[in-house]
Amino acid sequence: MGFVREAAHCTPYEQCLQETASQSGKFLQRVVRRAVHQMRQQAGSDAEEAALALMHTQDRLCTLYQRALIRSVQAHEQAHPPACDAHAGSLEVTQLGAIAARTAQAELARLDTLIGAAGGGAGVNAGSNPLRPSVHAHCLHEALKGMPPLTPGVRAQWIAHLGMALGDELVPLYDVLARKLRGRAVREQAQAPLPLPAMLVRWAQSAA
Repeated sequence: MGFVREAAHCTPYEQCLQETASQSGKFLQRVVRRAVHQMRQQAGSDAEEAALALMHTQDRLCTLYQRALIRSVQAHEQAHPPACDAHAGSLEVTQLGAIAARTAQAELARLDTLIGAAGGGAGVNAGSNPLRPSVHAHCLHEALKGMPPLTPGVRAQWIAHLGMALGDELVPLYDVLARKLRGRAVREQAQAPLPLPAMLVRWAQSAA
């Protein structure tokens, strides 16, 4: 699935979106590994069953998640973002997004500021950032729809631990994106023509 704009013609903000979506399968692999580790620290048959089931289905889950996030970024590029906030989804989406957002709140706030400064669009904030936790939660929930039927106990384990692991992995992801946006903005500023001093501008205007 291709993006609307080629990378060579994208802003730093758009490049970060496309790179994140293209690499989101590997991102979710890290989330899954973390969630499996968390479940195995617990006692009980439900936790062990949930960990084994998640390990056995992680490849398909990661593939479906990446497809969902790419579709979400494509929709954002076309200025038609899908309704993927927690209030627009099920209780599971709400749980996933809320758990992840609590962990990555500070990093998300910094990223929102940089996205706005990088020209990501008017009014970019926690409610319109296309990589906010609720978007990841929505895409993860869409991927879960393609999984084999699960017992209520196993599914509850998945939602709780995937939500925590998602938040833990969003922290370094948002940090990396923030560094990329800062670095690319600095390079663009260095390549931009220097403004004329105000005195020269006034002199040129008076001489015209």
